[in-house]
Amino acid sequence: MKIVNASGGSRQLVWRGQADADHGLSSSLFRKALATTSLTDISEKLLTALEAEIISYARKSGLGHNMTSLELLVTAQHYGIPTRLIDVSSDPFSAIWFATNMLQRKDARLFMFAVPSDVLAAETPGLSGLPWQTIPLKDWTNRVAYLSPVIANPRVKAQNGGFLVGGLAKNYAGSQKILRDKSGRQRAVPKEQIHEISQLYVHFPIRLTEAMVRKWKPNETYGVTWRIPSGVKSELLRAVGTLNIDARTIYPDYESAAQGLGEHLKLT
Repeated sequence: MKIVNASGGSRQLVWRGQADADHGLSSSLFRKALATTSLTDISEKLLTALEAEIISYARKSGLGHNMTSLELLVTAQHYGIPTRLIDVSSDPFSAIWFATNMLQRKDARLFMFAVPSDVLAAETPGLSGLPWQTIPLKDWTNRVAYLSPVIANPRVKAQNGGFLVGGLAKNYAGSQKILRDKSGRQRAVPKEQIHEISQLYVHFPIRLTEAMVRKWKPNETYGVTWRIPSGVKSELLRAVGTLNIDARTIYPDYESAAQGLGEHLKLT
């Protein structure tokens, strides 16, 4: 983290844990599109159309009354409705819990993202648009933004949560050099594999030094990723548990607590 701060400017450091190290960085909307469209045919135009269709259906179903479209998507995300929002946390220990709490026989992955701190303009209440709809496509496809919670949600609060959002990453040949061959030379990720790694336009540097970080572009997002061997998952899960990070606190169940409290008060 100290090295990342050498980039200068103002960046938000956020974290994400994934229980399966082989899964790429993608939103539920992107994965939903994959159900009916091949990876090479997914486009930003398709994701935008799906997003608009989901919002329209939700509105017609009575959801999101007195909410902006962004507030509606944030709420929908936590009920399993697909959105382009990708959950992250400002707390690395919460991210480690998500990486280690399931799939104990699989390696996990921990991400850290250094995101430009300029935030997307919030919507004007009452309007149906989203804050990124005014960004030109050529800029949106290489931009990633961090969204802090826009509504009070106990789960998001408990997880120190927020969201990454961005356009579908440009995937022209040579745009991502994150591999080295046996001789140590940089190799570009094949164009058709870029979206398997990340839906968002995130730079994953091969090496992380203060000198390299100082050259980071101020308006682009950079990431670091660690593979967590399956054999240490249980140990890490126990370690974050000592910090009071577990299923009970990450997913606070107010309904069950209300029922339990009612029963408790009858006994006193």
